Amino acid sequence: MTNTIVASTTTAATNSTNLVVQLFFPNGTSVNSGEMTAGSLQSKHLNDQYLFDNITAGMYQLNFTNSGAVYFPATQVKVSNGVNVLNVTVYQLEVFHIIVNSGPTLNNTVPAPPISVLNDTVVQFVIYNNTTLIQNLAVVNTLYNSNYSNILFNSLSDSVSAGGTVNEIVHVSKIGLFYYECLIGNDAKDGEYGYFQVEI
Repeated sequence: MTNTIVASTTTAATNSTNLVVQLFFPNGTSVNSGEMTAGSLQSKHLNDQYLFDNITAGMYQLNFTNSGAVYFPATQVKVSNGVNVLNVTVYQLEVFHIIVNSGPTLNNTVPAPPISVLNDTVVQFVIYNNTTLIQNLAVVNTLYNSNYSNILFNSLSDSVSAGGTVNEIVHVSKIGLFYYECLIGNDAKDGEYGYFQVEI
């Protein structure tokens, strides 16, 4: 899903239009690395700002790359004539590779290796299905409970067919000790689960 944001116009002018983008983590710390484009235009990077000089008013898809472990949400910006300023919240990104094996197990252990992340982090699950059955994965409040009301962070992955792979992006927004598990049949009770700790 793409967020469409209207940049704040600080100076109305018809002869020069600029876009200034600033990226901040939820704690207010600014991002000072990476490269940004607005459509096909490359920004200049100066003092924790991404600058687009002499841009034409209109809609632009922003892309952010070479930033290491930073999750930049899909963002489209509307630029008006004048100096436009846009602040975007980004998140620390943690990537976990989950291999579903026959047994059943996740990453060949029961329970699966524990996962620990900080609150307000974006987690990317890369799920590999090395079985002959359909699999999925979700972060849940209560173990062995496949009710949709038990799923946290809108984390239910797409189903992964035999031999397939899926990527699931989850924004973690609650502190506590939870679980990650397969919600299909009795797979979690049979061993496809692990602990999911969210800390301050």
